[in-house]
Amino acid sequence: MSHRQNRHTRSSGPSRDTHIIPLSSEKAASQNKFKNASSPADSHRESAASAKHTLNCSGEIAVFVFGKRRLALVDSGAIKSAISLKYYRQLPKSKQLLDSSTPVNLCGANSKPLKVVGKIDLPISLNGLVVHFAFMVIPELVHDVILGQDFLLNTQAVINYATKTVTFMDNLVALGLRFRDQTDGSLLRVSANVSIPPRSVTLYLFAYRKGLLIPM
Repeated sequence: MSHRQNRHTRSSGPSRDTHIIPLSSEKAASQNKFKNASSPADSHRESAASAKHTLNCSGEIAVFVFGKRRLALVDSGAIKSAISLKYYRQLPKSKQLLDSSTPVNLCGANSKPLKVVGKIDLPISLNGLVVHFAFMVIPELVHDVILGQDFLLNTQAVINYATKTVTFMDNLVALGLRFRDQTDGSLLRVSANVSIPPRSVTLYLFAYRKGLLIPM
């Protein structure tokens, strides 16, 4: 099997295989039902979001795609790099060159298959170092851009949590690793028990009313 060699350039400006993307997710709001009947074991599992929490455990870096800044999730647990279909549609029309000729099977953290509409080659600018790389296009990803194992290995990435940096190409360039926190001081609670299967990422729709999250 032949593979297209990725190209690395320096700029002045900013078969059917199965892979797993643990941090990818499916839109399950319409597929999941909320269980209002609570058992004694459920009573002390009431969900609550504290005033400060990390939205993801891997961190993000700022990259440039076609001259526009975008935060990309650094996910060493994802075998394939991917972008969301929503972000794909935000790309310049002339750059929306989707290749759907080679089907690829991907699974989420809950082992359920993910829909892949195709792949696209994108120029990812890492502080001036441009890396042309193939990204899977998947609807309903939580993040617009996921830099998976394939990208991190290809660019010789080194993640340093002590300095909160990620270096690429044998320390040729370094980017700051960012962690987004919610720090508004508010406390949110859900009005009913919500069950989330283990080893899964699920999207739920809520309405916010007077400090309560109401399942929709």
